[in-house]
Amino acid sequence: MRCLVCFCFMIGIYSCSFDGSLDPNLIVGEWEVIYFVEEGEKVNKTESNTFDISSDVILIDFGEYNSQLSGTVSGLRVTNGYVGEYQLSEDGDIIISNVVGTLINEPSWTQLFNLNEVQTFEVESSLLYLYKGSAENAIVFERR
Repeated sequence: MRCLVCFCFMIGIYSCSFDGSLDPNLIVGEWEVIYFVEEGEKVNKTESNTFDISSDVILIDFGEYNSQLSGTVSGLRVTNGYVGEYQLSEDGDIIISNVVGTLINEPSWTQLFNLNEVQTFEVESSLLYLYKGSAENAIVFERR
């Protein structure tokens, strides 16, 4: 009987849909970086760390996810495109992996855009926060 209960419990864990406090649909779509947070300090785009402050953008597009809460991610890093994969968890964790792209002729501001360091996410109103370990280090986006 104990084995049957354990088996049913495991089936329930692996077959449940996203029922955490975060709605994964909130992350799907295109976002533009508006600033970074590094060691608790806000880092904005400026004339000294980018080529053209009005037109240089960093974009990310989270594609629709599947039943395992994984999907594709793509975007633009000012002068270069990239693609990769993402995996969500029910508690707000996110893994962005297999990111490939070029890094040719990019301004220094893009060096803070490191998706491999992202561990958790949060969506508040029209802002997406991708946290790199803690709230002290984040990439902050606005929905496009």
